[in-house]
Amino acid sequence: MHDNHVKLPQILYKYRGIGSFERDLKCMLVRRQLWLSAVNELNDPYDCLPVVDSSRPDDPKGPIRALLARLFPEDKKEQRLKRLFADLTQVVDDGAQRELHEQISTGFGVLSFSANPRHPVMWAHYASNFRGFVVGYRGQIKGHLPVVAASRVTYQSQRPIMPAVGPRVESWPAVLHTKAPEWAYEEEWRFVRTPIDGGPGLLNLPSGSIAEVLLGPRMSSDHREKVIKAAHLVEDRPTVREVVLMPKQFGMRFVDL
Repeated sequence: MHDNHVKLPQILYKYRGIGSFERDLKCMLVRRQLWLSAVNELNDPYDCLPVVDSSRPDDPKGPIRALLARLFPEDKKEQRLKRLFADLTQVVDDGAQRELHEQISTGFGVLSFSANPRHPVMWAHYASNFRGFVVGYRGQIKGHLPVVAASRVTYQSQRPIMPAVGPRVESWPAVLHTKAPEWAYEEEWRFVRTPIDGGPGLLNLPSGSIAEVLLGPRMSSDHREKVIKAAHLVEDRPTVREVVLMPKQFGMRFVDL
């Protein structure tokens, strides 16, 4: 079950690689913007896509059940009735799920953060093998409203369920914030923008939102110089730190620049 009442971390981190270095540097530090991806652009093919459940009494199975019962009322044809019912309701389920998935895939915008700036797998996967950088955004400012209203992702084996028809409000938090346990290392928090609020696209952040900038230990000297220069020009005055790998054990520490 998704928990909406977990306290937001003071800082949420956005890892960036070097594949679009100049674009990301300008967007994140110069313009103070972040990109919300469409669901069909996310790296997890299950992300935000629920199992559609048609088992409720007010779903399309009701009319189908009644129709088949009239066509095959005899008990001796119960097995045939069950087979036909299963086939037809599967068509209903598949159609409802396909339609819902299509709406979610392009209509919702997702912005992902991590609560952990020290995870080596995150640096490897999302920061170009430690060659990229990480920007820390303020989740809380002395208990005031968060800069980015992110919610924690829950990790579990079962996919969230969405009713085919009827009220869906209570299902949305779990649908939009549940992933498989294999993704738990990301310690993800995410902000989701609905189609009504704009869906995928750019998000402008307010002044004071950038708390720190972390430089990967394998970053090139050219990229390092550009990130430091851009960070020092940000009016938020973020702390700039360099990641240093520990000499005698697995781990890392941050050194202020």
